[in-house]
Amino acid sequence: PQGVRLLQQAIWLRDISEWARGDGFDNLQRATALFDWTVRNIQLVPDKDYRPRWPWQTLLYGEGTAAQRAWIFALLCRQQGLEVVVLSVAEGNGQQKFWLPALWLDGKLYLFDTRLGLPIRGPDGESVATLRQVRADTGLLASLDIGDFKYPVLADALKHVTADLVASPFELSRRARLLEAELTGQDRLVLTTAPSLQAEAIQAGGEIT
Repeated sequence: PQGVRLLQQAIWLRDISEWARGDGFDNLQRATALFDWTVRNIQLVPDKDYRPRWPWQTLLYGEGTAAQRAWIFALLCRQQGLEVVVLSVAEGNGQQKFWLPALWLDGKLYLFDTRLGLPIRGPDGESVATLRQVRADTGLLASLDIGDFKYPVLADALKHVTADLVASPFELSRRARLLEAELTGQDRLVLTTAPSLQAEAIQAGGEIT
């Protein structure tokens, strides 16, 4: 049954996140460690080779598209009480396309590029950049150009960024909420999310216009 698979998925993600988060107490450092585990253990495959997969399947196969890597990263962070959203930018035809996952922390969106396998660096070249910073300094994205490779997201695209919340029907269900409430101590699992509260907080933060 799919419910059993998703419960096993949550157990795997919890156990991985407990090990991969490192010993730091800083939430940004923890998220960075979980991102590093994701890109090291989920081999990137081109978007053209996309196959629909649940996160537990991505973990088993050890490979996925940039978007599937983002899903794994988001769920690992959720097990540690951290929220990650997926950002999309406008294409020339007016459609939105996947860009990258972003950690929502202290009213800011910190950018992690699952296609490059690197966090977007801030003005000091060391910290993780926020969406607000890359909007204010277009050189942060331009600095990712290497030779003939041009970073695929241009400054103009940042004028229209949308944030998608990561949630499956199971995570929004009443049965998941009831089960989560019964699991405590070493058995504790994060099985649910509150997308409406997340959306309100992100909109209030002013990073998504």
